[in-house]
Amino acid sequence: MTLLGVEDIDVVYPGRSRKDMPVRAVDGVSLTVDAGQTLGIVGESGCGKSSLARALIGLAPLSRGEFRLGDSIVRAGERRWPRRLREEIQMVFQDPVSALDPRMPAWQIVAEPLAIHRPELNAGQRRERSMAMLDRVGLTADLAMRYPHQFSGGQCQRIAIARALVVEPRLLICDEAVSALDVSVQAQIVNLLAGLQDELDLAILFISHDLAVVHHLSQRVAVMYLGQVVESGTREQVYGLPAHPYTRALLAAIPDPARLELPAVLDGEVPSPTDPPGGCRFRTRCPHAIALCAKSPPPAVAVNGHHAACHRRDELTRPAPG
Repeated sequence: MTLLGVEDIDVVYPGRSRKDMPVRAVDGVSLTVDAGQTLGIVGESGCGKSSLARALIGLAPLSRGEFRLGDSIVRAGERRWPRRLREEIQMVFQDPVSALDPRMPAWQIVAEPLAIHRPELNAGQRRERSMAMLDRVGLTADLAMRYPHQFSGGQCQRIAIARALVVEPRLLICDEAVSALDVSVQAQIVNLLAGLQDELDLAILFISHDLAVVHHLSQRVAVMYLGQVVESGTREQVYGLPAHPYTRALLAAIPDPARLELPAVLDGEVPSPTDPPGGCRFRTRCPHAIALCAKSPPPAVAVNGHHAACHRRDELTRPAPG
């Protein structure tokens, strides 16, 4: 069952002055997330992943389009969100230390959202729920009185996850939530999220530039480039038979990628989102670009739920002869 439905949304940031062009960070993105499912969103820095996440929690402007979470809907231009929606979508940020109030002990950090979203609870009940959630993410009661600077980065991220989940959201957005952690700690946090998802029937929007981590956690994957989704499908479809040259190049950067003959690196830099290339936005870096790519944007062709916006999709996914 679809929990989150995003329909053709834009996120546009105005220029710093009248002479500056606006930045179209997200351009016509549509996607869905089912209840209990993880959708991984991948792409290089500057592709619009974080702007999309921030728009879904009201920290970035929704310039066009709309999204639905269950029965709640938010359209571009609306200033007031349904109150219920603000507790049903929670977010875990990249930097686990700066995301926590240094003046509060761990249990108070986790209990703080309850004072806003669960006003019927008294102080004792809020503390009890906070302690239970800290225990759920692997932090024992003797750590609850410590302050953020007394924890490791991984422990701080566990506190941030506990704070996000204490109000029982339906959708958790993780924006590069493990990228600042050591590799061994990353694995622990990813396994924690997977366990909590099963336990709580939680939907997760997992944003990362690390395709290996996304592969481990996600059931579906969307690949973004310069504000647009260029490919999406199940994990097996996107990783096993990538249909867009950009996806293929990203997979080639993974040590021991799926046994595909893929280009080793991407040439050039990501174009400016203030003046993206016409036609296919990836054509300026694509080794497979043809004249048609400059003339018209490729449609997102769907085959068995696997979407790819590439004029040469069929050629790239055709099995090699012999």
